[in-house]
Amino acid sequence: MCIIILMEFWEFIVLIVGSGTLAAFGTWLLNYFFSDKKKRSAEIISANRVLWIQKLRDGITDVIKSGITAIEDCQDISAKQDRFLNEIREFRKAKAQVSLLLNYKGKPDEIIRKALNDLESLLVSTYAMASYRIDGKFADKDTVWENVIAAHYGFDYLEFIVAIYLKCEWERAKEVAKLGESNLFRFDELFDELYDEKKVEIEKKRDAFYEKLK
Repeated sequence: MCIIILMEFWEFIVLIVGSGTLAAFGTWLLNYFFSDKKKRSAEIISANRVLWIQKLRDGITDVIKSGITAIEDCQDISAKQDRFLNEIREFRKAKAQVSLLLNYKGKPDEIIRKALNDLESLLVSTYAMASYRIDGKFADKDTVWENVIAAHYGFDYLEFIVAIYLKCEWERAKEVAKLGESNLFRFDELFDELYDEKKVEIEKKRDAFYEKLK
């Protein structure tokens, strides 16, 4: 409303004065106002995206830290059961925070979400295997160790995927800061491009992880 009043007032002044120079200055002033407003909006959006990136990075760090501690405790669950249960709670808490930060749709988001769910399944199944007797005896330690190794591959795989994801988001944040919000950013294409650069290494870890889940 204030902007409309300002424009109408300016048109009145120009009409009274009848100056081309004044009209040109008025046009420049309005363009400057709108341009500056757009720039501020882009800076705010970009700053919020950077903050979101940091929250996601922190969440994934907590997921990996608690998850690795929990899976390694399974090797001596009788002595470390309380710590394992605490770490699995921390893992689930961090996992929930990360899931809420991810986009509802999107190929990379679904890859991360699936990896988180599968890692949780491996943690829980390994705990059950290490904690309960089967036919009167505990699971073979070598089998538990194989799960531990698989989990490490899984967390390495997750770290790779999230690193690529965050790189793409960082590029988007820079573009928004420079050009303003746009739907033209090729997120999935950039993700695939960066993935292909490390494809052999990433898929080696992915396959070693999912082989254990079959």
